[in-house]
Amino acid sequence: MIYINGRFLTHHIAGIPRFSYEMCRAMSRSGMAITVVAPFDTPRKDYPFPVEYYGKRKSHLWEQVDLYCFMKRKNGALLISFSGLGPVLYKNHLPTIHDLSFWRYPEWFSFSYTLVYKILTPILARKAVSVLTVSQFSKNEIVDLLKIKEDKVAVIPDAVPPELCPKQNETDRNNPEWKERYVLMVSARDRRKNFSRTVEAFLSLNLENIKLYIVGDSGTVFKEKGMIDFHHPSIKLLGRVSDEDLSFYYRRAVFFAYPSMYEGFGLPPIEAMAQGCPVLASDIEPLREVCGEAAYYCNPKDTSSIAEGMKTLLTDNALRQHLIKAGYRQIKNYDWELSTQKIQTLLAKIGYL
Repeated sequence: MIYINGRFLTHHIAGIPRFSYEMCRAMSRSGMAITVVAPFDTPRKDYPFPVEYYGKRKSHLWEQVDLYCFMKRKNGALLISFSGLGPVLYKNHLPTIHDLSFWRYPEWFSFSYTLVYKILTPILARKAVSVLTVSQFSKNEIVDLLKIKEDKVAVIPDAVPPELCPKQNETDRNNPEWKERYVLMVSARDRRKNFSRTVEAFLSLNLENIKLYIVGDSGTVFKEKGMIDFHHPSIKLLGRVSDEDLSFYYRRAVFFAYPSMYEGFGLPPIEAMAQGCPVLASDIEPLREVCGEAAYYCNPKDTSSIAEGMKTLLTDNALRQHLIKAGYRQIKNYDWELSTQKIQTLLAKIGYL
């Protein structure tokens, strides 16, 4: 039996919790014997994998005390933490380090968040059986900054949730009843996502009959919200939306904008590709790795470069069609079953399968 750190079930299923949820779902679907161990106050739902509820504490304290005590009773069973940290005292552990943004850019986060992660992450990585991450870029940073041996870090890529992988549907994009044209952004509204500069770029174009839709909620761990006062008739702040609504917004957007300053992987661009939505992305190493030739790139530090990228994608229909086709090809590289196979290969290598 393999146990999974289930603290992610106490959070909204987006971003890193989404990765955790989908990995558990795919592993269970593949027939692997897993049990997700979750805090006792986790919402009771019909999860697509076995869940065992344990302990009375919450948050990091639950991980470090309750989950540790639970695992100590399991005679050295393997624990996997897909969502970041885990019990630092437990040795038979595969933690996942999605990125080292808190190390590279501590000014983006609250002091307490940075302090906790800077202290615990290196200890966790050095004591772990192996370390998981989501991209070659993040692996390189882990090896470089945390001084972990390269062969101890395994890349298990993110992928698009099944709910956001409908078949290509041109009827949605060309529906004559859908009048409004818009550019779409999707992510938590924090500083690294570059919202202020992107909004500035969008408004500088003085577009008529084109709006900017922003999906996502404000994070709670960030030093600043990363949002200016966006009360403008051309901007719609949509907050959190369901997967069904998100799919709707992707399919009908003129293009998707993701001029992020830093990523470990960057899931929204490949979600957009799966929906047949052209992508404007930052010209940074991790997004080049993930998006390949299926995105049009801009300099995230240059407002004029973002604006020029927007203008190009708004006016060049041939380019948009090219990116749509390239996007369908690109997302074939990312599949939860492929990621599960990589986990199985790793577990066999370290003697747990």
